[in-house]
Amino acid sequence: MYSLPPRARNSSGLIAGFIPSMSLSPIGLVLVILLSLHCTVLVLRGGTLPVLNPSFELPHTNFVDIRVFNWNKSPKPAWYDESFGFFWTQLTGVFANTDPSSADHISNCHGSQGLWLFAVPEVGLAQNLDPSQARLRPGFGYSLTVGVIGMGGAMKEGVPLELSLHGVLPEGQPVLAGASKVINSEVVFPNRNRFVDHQVVVPVVHTSDPWAGLPIRLLFRSLADFENQGGYWALDHVRLEEAPLRLTGRMLGDSRFELTLDSIPGAVFHLLSAAAPTTPIETWANLGTLSNATGSVKFIDQTASGSSKYYCVQAVSSEL
Repeated sequence: MYSLPPRARNSSGLIAGFIPSMSLSPIGLVLVILLSLHCTVLVLRGGTLPVLNPSFELPHTNFVDIRVFNWNKSPKPAWYDESFGFFWTQLTGVFANTDPSSADHISNCHGSQGLWLFAVPEVGLAQNLDPSQARLRPGFGYSLTVGVIGMGGAMKEGVPLELSLHGVLPEGQPVLAGASKVINSEVVFPNRNRFVDHQVVVPVVHTSDPWAGLPIRLLFRSLADFENQGGYWALDHVRLEEAPLRLTGRMLGDSRFELTLDSIPGAVFHLLSAAAPTTPIETWANLGTLSNATGSVKFIDQTASGSSKYYCVQAVSSEL
């Protein structure tokens, strides 16, 4: 029986099952396990992080309301002209879902309300989460999920919306940790009766990331330009999950070694191996790509032998 290498221990000396690697790209992380090890690691707990007014149920309305409680609207840019009577504050707001018998009823609305966000340049909505409850913790991955409907108000094909996850510096400046674009398309949104989930996945935060340990900001913003602006998006059911990154392994016999990777669902990693942990990371053998759709994925190395062998995973970049 072997223990994890000393550098796999965190600052308190507890085995955490992960080590930042200075030789990796900024989005990488290495976990090392000795071949003959049959082990489990310290269970770091994740879960759902609290988002205020996540389904835009407040304020309650029977039709529409331009107020959105607990969320901050982007400031009006100097170029936006309100002299025509269409005010900047009207470009986002909450709406009531229609009666189930109505043709425009949204069947999977979470609660009874949603949010509209116009496809106009610089329109956005943000929320800073409670720093006592939500920070970007090293060794954890994060998944932001939002229900989205496009094609509103004859929005043009190809108009983008950005969903993003940030750390917030003490002076209030955001630091982008992960982002994903939603592209308006009739293929993605064949009707306006169902929200379609879209995700931002940060596979793992490690100590060298500029957003490590910072409080979290969520931001949704229109990336429309002056050529394709027009129409609106509908958003609903904002969810933020965190989960620790863990790698465990055990011998199966017949020179086979089973590895189990636990991470945030939706994260993608390269699985690498080498004969020694001091091997330069760029020369580690790539055993394949692990797409962790559910939060746990297994891999069996069919070529393991009785000699020492080390494994690591390297996060594949999420869209930025």
